Formats: sequence, C-alpha cells, structure tokens
Amino acid sequence: MKKESPTSWSVLPARSAAAEPWAADRSKLMIGKRFATGSDSRVYRGIYGRQAVAVKMMRAPEGDDDRRRALEEQFNAEVTLLWRLRHPNVVQFVAACREPPVYCVITEYMSRGTLRAYLHGREPYSLPPETVDMSPVQAAYAVCVGNARPPLSPACPPAINSLIERCWSAKPAKRPEFSHIVSILESYDRCLRQGLPLLPQPSPSPSPLASFLSGFKLRPFKNTMLLSMSDRRIKA
Repeated sequence: MKKESPTSWSVLPARSAAAEPWAADRSKLMIGKRFATGSDSRVYRGIYGRQAVAVKMMRAPEGDDDRRRALEEQFNAEVTLLWRLRHPNVVQFVAACREPPVYCVITEYMSRGTLRAYLHGREPYSLPPETVDMSPVQAAYAVCVGNARPPLSPACPPAINSLIERCWSAKPAKRPEFSHIVSILESYDRCLRQGLPLLPQPSPSPSPLASFLSGFKLRPFKNTMLLSMSDRRIKA
C-alpha cells in the first residue's frame, strides 16, 4: 500500500453526476495535505475548481454493518443540513460525494485556523481581554440572580426578538412550548418565502399543567420534627 505523502496533490477520478443536487464534480477536486484527524475522519486541504476548500473524508470500517449504517446516516444528516444552510457566520458548504465506504464533505477553507485556536491566544488573532462574553459561572449567576439577558440585535426582525424575549421569561407559564415555537418559525419561513412582513404571533393560552403549577409557590423546606426535637433538648 502506497504511503500517503503529506505534501502531494491528487485528483479523484471523474464520476458521472449523481441525482443529489449537492453532488460534487470530482474532476474539479484536488486533495492536498492532511491537517486534522478525527475518530472516523480525516480533513485535507484541497482545491475545488479555483476555490480553496477543506475536504473531510470519512471511511466506514470494513465488516461492521452497524457502524457503516450509522456513518451513512451521519453523512446524510450533515450534508442535508449544510446544503440548506447559508449564513455569513457559518462555514460555507461547497459539495459532497459518496462512494461507500468513503464519504466526502467539501466546505470552504478557513485560512486562519479553527475557532478553538483563534480563541485560545493565537497571536495576532487572539481576542483582547476587554472584549471577552463573562466566565460560565458569572454568566449563570447573572441570569439567575440579576435576570440578565444578552442584548438583542437591532438587525433581527422585531417579531423574532419578541419570540426570543418570550422564551426568556422568568415565569415558566409565559414561555411558549416547543410545538408553538416550531409553528411560529414555520409561519415566519412561509412569510419570508412569499415576501410578506413578519408580525409577532399572539401568545397561546398556557397549558393546564403550566397553569396548575403556576399556582404553587415554593417555600424553604423545614423539617419540623427535627426542630421540635431540638427545642425539647434546649428546654431540657
């Protein structure tokens, strides 16, 4: 078996276009050196057409049908999500190809490295101390004690901000249930597709269970038996 050269470039053999809309034209893909390794995957630098890309290649272990099916399900879910997702703050999906037992996902190449390296003092790209989102303990304390919340973006539609604020409510009975959140987001998606304005949805009536629980107030627990026994010892 020929040993892989860390600096060599290779071209995958061409393959006829598959039915999937995200299928890569393998004749345009060149794979370079590996720069990351996972449990079932390796990530290489590459070129797709004229674009610098990262190529994640996953190989299912031979003779393990359960693991192969799980890997294929993971690949399908990842590709389906990335293909539909387009956002400037998310790594851009380019294409993918499937040739069991090898599965390949191609994304844009981030030349400055991983977010982990960026946030852990990689000069000159590290964040200055004055810009660093509190420690996790401080954030939890601020939310629980001070009812603190992150600032809402003015670029976000008011209807979305309204939904976020309702989900942040300190009173559980005022928070929308997940099924209602899903229906609101689906309604907003339809409005965006049809070019309609997004309007805040009315809050649903709280469920009977939420209404029932909201009538109770938690009080500090006291063990009256232990207290009475302590009083007897003191009096004795």
